[in-house]
Amino acid sequence: MTAISILRGGSFFPRRTQTGFSDSGLISAVSVPLLLGLCSGAVVGLYSEAVPAALASLPLLSAAAIPETFWQALLKASQFIIAAGFLSASLFGVALIPLLGMLRGFVFGCVVAAVFSASAYAGLLHSLLMLGLPALLGFPSFILAACDSFRLSRGLWPSKRGARAGHLLGHALIVLLLTLAETFYTWLILPTVLEKFF
Repeated sequence: MTAISILRGGSFFPRRTQTGFSDSGLISAVSVPLLLGLCSGAVVGLYSEAVPAALASLPLLSAAAIPETFWQALLKASQFIIAAGFLSASLFGVALIPLLGMLRGFVFGCVVAAVFSASAYAGLLHSLLMLGLPALLGFPSFILAACDSFRLSRGLWPSKRGARAGHLLGHALIVLLLTLAETFYTWLILPTVLEKFF
């Protein structure tokens, strides 16, 4: 299996799973609600002060909060992935996992919009370091984990019982590596950069 075949979705992603969903359909089931949550969160963050303030009081949900320990950083990076994993063991996961994606997008969009509203372009680089780079690692890992969780949950339905989640082990390894990368960035690299340059 070559890198090109992985990028093209060759043997790494089966074109149609035994759950009856194509790969594009599975990705849409997760990414579209996430995008809707992102847009609605951005609107709320721009025009409301109460919701971003409430999120700021919850360090695990606030994308702008910097974790103090490795375990806090790990939990913050993996909380939505863990939730998706739990939902994969439920028949209702096919309905709740897209809602989880919407929540993931809403929280991030709300915080980003609130930060931008407060500092505008003056804090653009600061926001990119705090929010943008972790999102480049966090969103792909969540989408991949959520798609596999959706497959597993759909496989619990009587008509689809016995269906597999594709290359689950390989996907889990990718999610783990991305999550650890995000964890070390927010725990070690980000505080050092902010301290030296900001």
